Amino acid sequence: MSLEDSKKILAGDDNAATTYFSQNTTDSLKKMIMPIIKTSMEENSVAGYYNTINDFYKNNAKQYVESSSLMSMAKSFGVDSYLPGSSDVNLDEYVTNKAISGLFTIIALKLEKILLHKLLHF
Repeated sequence: MSLEDSKKILAGDDNAATTYFSQNTTDSLKKMIMPIIKTSMEENSVAGYYNTINDFYKNNAKQYVESSSLMSMAKSFGVDSYLPGSSDVNLDEYVTNKAISGLFTIIALKLEKILLHKLLHF
């Protein structure tokens, strides 16, 4: 962290520190966390179950879900966000990204609590 980065954090909003760490550590965290998630998901057959369901969807149901008539009907009932998307995101990557996002959410909450405590006792 440079002196300039420190100044930006101090002059920034309440989430400036979390934003800085998120932008500068996410790639490193992914490299560290991904193998742990991969191993855990393999041990519990999560990826196997997901891949089976995902392959079935892609080969048998995707054309129906993506048809304009089904999608417009789903939108009219407000359930379109529950239909599978056309994304081919790898499950390990998805879980890793969600874990890191959760980590930074917790960090932001802790920093907010620290700042509030400092303000109340200033």
